[in-house]
Amino acid sequence: MTDTPVTMIDFGSSSIKYGTMVKEQDPPDPHVFPTTFGEYKECERPVYEILYGQQALDDSRYLKLHWPIQDGVVTHWDDWEKLLWHLWNKKNSLLPPSEEAPLLVSEPPHQPKAKRDKLVCELFETFEVPMLGLASTPQLSLFGSGKQNGVVMDIGHTMSHSSAVVQGALLPDTINKMPLGGSHVSTKVAQLVEYEDFGLWRPGAEPRLRSLCFQRAKHQHCYVALDPKSEASFGSNSKAVVTLPDNSTLELQDATFQAPEILFDPKQHAVEFPGIDWMIHNTITYKTPPLLREHILANVVIGGGSNQLPGLPARLQAELHKLPGTEQSVVSPPVENPAFKGLCAAVQWADVAGQFWRKEDFDEWGPDMAARAML
Repeated sequence: MTDTPVTMIDFGSSSIKYGTMVKEQDPPDPHVFPTTFGEYKECERPVYEILYGQQALDDSRYLKLHWPIQDGVVTHWDDWEKLLWHLWNKKNSLLPPSEEAPLLVSEPPHQPKAKRDKLVCELFETFEVPMLGLASTPQLSLFGSGKQNGVVMDIGHTMSHSSAVVQGALLPDTINKMPLGGSHVSTKVAQLVEYEDFGLWRPGAEPRLRSLCFQRAKHQHCYVALDPKSEASFGSNSKAVVTLPDNSTLELQDATFQAPEILFDPKQHAVEFPGIDWMIHNTITYKTPPLLREHILANVVIGGGSNQLPGLPARLQAELHKLPGTEQSVVSPPVENPAFKGLCAAVQWADVAGQFWRKEDFDEWGPDMAARAML
């Protein structure tokens, strides 16, 4: 079945990445689609009653936005179904289910069993997917880096987690999670430049919508300092600015390197959790069996949407070398869109016929057995 096209979807809280490939094909670049749609609130509205993805964000001040995925987990199934049907439109380059095309999707490592069962039922029953495979985001991030053993620090939109993967299998008992992610870094940028006039957006708008400008600024200008105290003593020479919806601008100054510090010291953002370096340390030294530690120390992989922050790998490695038990750890260079690249790698490595669950099996055994079709 090497010529069978496999549809791949990486479900994220802020964006969905998707594409299609066959086993022998070079990995494609993902299509990226914001995980939202909006409905006009006013009675008198334009011709298009519902806008999806970037169109919804561009016209957001007039819309009620729906975000069906929170912390990587589907929370509003009707909205999720509406969004997925839209993606399966031919204009969006996502192949609809067919008699032979399998579907491979990502899921967060903290996904509750009831949510996974619901996901499997929806895909088999509502969308009539003929074959289905599931893979956790830590596995995929590691696969995307060309590895099968390692520790993954996944910095998501609103949630971060560390975990160990050995021989391609996630070790569930090694998972640590923290309710802080890339969106909080964006919010921290806003706080540091003392921008609180969120009234430029409509009242009651979601925090995610309110910080869109600062999210853009984070991706364009923020970096992680190797020595933040030294960096602060000299001050930032950055002339970076953030452009607000009314076209006014604010200088970012030291916020460019101070905002990402919450990843290492979450208490700066009123989150009582250890930083990402301590999460990795805990995963390796306390939760991974001693005989397996040497297999994972050499591959510390950073996943998630914030893994491209300049300076993050060097700083993380420096912090890990200060902690007992992780002195020999090696932080791998981050790759862009690691989970999607992991989906591509899984397609190239997997036995489609043997590792994907079929609709007939689901009909016989139900979602509990189907959800075990993990790569």
